[in-house]
Amino acid sequence: FLGSGMSSSSYSATPLAEIDIPGLSASRFLLREARLLPYRDAEGNVNLHLCRQSARQLEGMPPGSGALAAADKPALTSKLNTWLRHVERWARSSQITPVR
Repeated sequence: FLGSGMSSSSYSATPLAEIDIPGLSASRFLLREARLLPYRDAEGNVNLHLCRQSARQLEGMPPGSGALAAADKPALTSKLNTWLRHVERWARSSQITPVR
């Protein structure tokens, strides 16, 4: 099936209202144990809207507090920004209407 290659990722623009975030498996979150900063949908696709929402959340999280106590905020920010860049490039090339 599409997206089965290890080096390629699949993307989606499923609206947040249609994603059951509490029902997502831990692997769909950047902070898996805390289940924070979701970036993949239930099918494992990197989701445009989840990435945008998580980028906003991460920006407002002070480093060294709560779930970020054991995590490296700059590394997480870099990783999330990379996914966001890729999914936004996909959305533009697929002519997905951006919803901010």
